[in-house]
Amino acid sequence: MSTFRLDELGWWEFERLCQALLTSAHGVAIESWGGSGDGGRDAYSQGPLAFPEPGESQAGPFIFQAKFVEQANAAGADVAPALRKAVSAELKRIEERRNANRWEAPGCYALLTNAPLSASLRDDLRSRLEGGLPGARVVLCGEGELSAMLASAPEGIRTTFPQLLGIQDLQALIQKAVGRDAAVRGDLIMQEAAELAPRFVPTNAYGEALSVLAKHGFVVLTGPPEMGKTTIALMIALARLSAGWEVYDCSGPSDLFKVHNSDANQVFLADDAFGSTEYTPDRALRWAEDLHKVLRAVDSSHWLLWTSRPAPLKLGLRQLQLQGGAERFPDPG
Repeated sequence: MSTFRLDELGWWEFERLCQALLTSAHGVAIESWGGSGDGGRDAYSQGPLAFPEPGESQAGPFIFQAKFVEQANAAGADVAPALRKAVSAELKRIEERRNANRWEAPGCYALLTNAPLSASLRDDLRSRLEGGLPGARVVLCGEGELSAMLASAPEGIRTTFPQLLGIQDLQALIQKAVGRDAAVRGDLIMQEAAELAPRFVPTNAYGEALSVLAKHGFVVLTGPPEMGKTTIALMIALARLSAGWEVYDCSGPSDLFKVHNSDANQVFLADDAFGSTEYTPDRALRWAEDLHKVLRAVDSSHWLLWTSRPAPLKLGLRQLQLQGGAERFPDPG
């Protein structure tokens, strides 16, 4: 049985997963396309790339097409008709683009699908594609190949594509990544985040939070109630936990200093840092008095995530300024 329940993604997220997986392996060499104007390319590279075998560079251009089949891995599913129909339709569109001089012949054409590929279906699809793409190397990546690629992908892919956390056995994943003792320290995160993971879709705010963390090691998530502040923080923490980081809930700076380890990768969460519904002066004062030390403790391997509603944050920032501890504080705007 596969470690990844790819059928649960849906076509749009499956396409994004393929793009994230290729980007994690090949970096900026991969261009992510998709949509009605993709020209038959969900991802593209001029090449050369070490694909499909790592370390063995092949000449391009590379065209990657993602084909999602509903319930492809359900018991008794027959995926052959759907894949044959999809390939035939794609070849027809390629011929139309070729006749209109809007087609660049690829050196490699890769079909990526969530469907399992039997030997006979693989031979059939390869024959169809090679017939319509003379001279191109045809690579077929079915459910088995994709699962293997995901299993060996860099750990950061679960941060850039957190939907993966919703289609895996999280408990097994965490224990494999960090060991039993470390997993226990993340139990509170696991319980809440595991419920959120299957429904979570990263928003622009999620991406911006990751950018700020990469730059400062510290991010403040603010907004009205029920807008996703805590969810974003939990999903970032869960993704890091799955990559072997330690995760700690911190009500104040003393909690952070107590567990801070310069030799470990760590995430510190301060949910409602200045109070949940109303401003709590003593909590703000604790952060204000030690903010200069807190900022020295965060870096690329030690992340601090604050969440706060706007009103408590505004009053909390005022307290930070009064204490003179906000010189390096990121602009909350």
